[in-house]
Amino acid sequence: MKQWFYTIHGWLGLNFGLMLFIVCLSGTIAVVSHEIDWLCTPSLRVTPTETRASWGTMTNAVRAAYPDSELQYVNAPLGAWFACEFILKSPARVSKRVYVDPYTGSVKGHAPWFNAQRFFRDFHRRFFWYSWLGIWVVAAFGFVLLGAVASGLAFYKRWWSKLFVLRRRKGGRIFFSDFHRLVGVWTFLFALLISVTGIWYLVEIPIGWANLYERPSLPKVPRTTLDSLQPNSSRLSPDAWVDAANEAMPDLQIRSISFPDSFSRPAGIDGQASAWLVRNRANRVLIDPYTGELLFKQRAENLPLLARWVDTADELHFGTFGGLPTKLIWFVFGIALSALMPTGAYLWVRRRTQMADGIRKRLKADHNQPFAAELVVQWQTRRNVAIGVLSTAGIWLLAIGAIWSALARQLNEAGPEYGWQSLGSPGAIVVYGSFLLLILAATIVWYRVVWFPRLATVSPLESDSGKSSEALSAEGPDDRQIGLS
Repeated sequence: MKQWFYTIHGWLGLNFGLMLFIVCLSGTIAVVSHEIDWLCTPSLRVTPTETRASWGTMTNAVRAAYPDSELQYVNAPLGAWFACEFILKSPARVSKRVYVDPYTGSVKGHAPWFNAQRFFRDFHRRFFWYSWLGIWVVAAFGFVLLGAVASGLAFYKRWWSKLFVLRRRKGGRIFFSDFHRLVGVWTFLFALLISVTGIWYLVEIPIGWANLYERPSLPKVPRTTLDSLQPNSSRLSPDAWVDAANEAMPDLQIRSISFPDSFSRPAGIDGQASAWLVRNRANRVLIDPYTGELLFKQRAENLPLLARWVDTADELHFGTFGGLPTKLIWFVFGIALSALMPTGAYLWVRRRTQMADGIRKRLKADHNQPFAAELVVQWQTRRNVAIGVLSTAGIWLLAIGAIWSALARQLNEAGPEYGWQSLGSPGAIVVYGSFLLLILAATIVWYRVVWFPRLATVSPLESDSGKSSEALSAEGPDDRQIGLS
């Protein structure tokens, strides 16, 4: 049974390890992508003071600075050192980000919609395939991760007795074997969480198609209000909306405000309240933007179980529920989880090399024939993994093509106002440009070392055997003798 689990573990790692590495690494970086943007975008950084500007003050400053743009929504600062983020749409229907100091209420600058957070989130979620198919392709690797960690734990003998064993002076193979086992065991629960939530993203779409859970329909501004509006009527200040929301839900910590995009749309206010582990939208208040009347109130604890889980999965998957501390924990575990794929590939290559040496010695002793032992090992391996090699290469090429298409589309839609800076701040471009180069290098190394290694041959010897080397090559050793999975 342990050999069977080892076979499953190796097959999953060899066939899907490269893509799983890319998915895990991109998700790990996505966890701290907001912080990457903070480092790369000077206008996103502020200095905390004791005074705070009101929502209305900040909104008026943005409207004065960008009078021709349409306000869509505003996100509260993610931390004390973060600016408030307004999302605007220009007359050309191009979205931009405007950063406002939440302490002084002054506009600090603007940036394109595309940034590091957007890049890594879209890459990790769907490889930039803007359809449900992209989500399915990425989410399917949740099954791969679940199968790999479960099978790995199943075939290790007495893994609980080696939780702190890491032999550093016994050679590379033993060190990385211990490291691979340690990381796999210590990240098991984390990997289980990531794989289950990842699989959820796959089944969430058909569940939505089947209408197995429904959110309450959102009301519109009453017709009586619209009929009473005068031609010069204006909406109330966001401060009035916030006051109405606080009266309806006193414990609401406001995280975002949605501005109405038409006369009949209410103002939306989302945030956190008493429920834990939910997205901001789980707690929502809708306000009549003209009268300040409460139109709708939703608390996370009152949602049906399935709808509540929908708003919880993201928090668990990315570790955002506890702010920066939980993000850093998720980041460290994500890096550790990502390291399992290259170390596993290294161990497999070392094992293949040792077995090739064993075959070479056996053939030399038994048949006294020149023979390319590595060729036998590759033949035995490739006949079982050809589909995996082709599918991985296909997914990788499609992902790269989708990324190129998405960046080109962003460049074209932003227009001449930004130019190449429509792809993000220079620092952000360096970050995800380096990431793309990293996965390109990882792909080249993976295919070169794992699938297409350099052949080594045995020096020719005098033959006294009746069998030719060609006949011997045709027979080859069986999988059991080689020990390949």
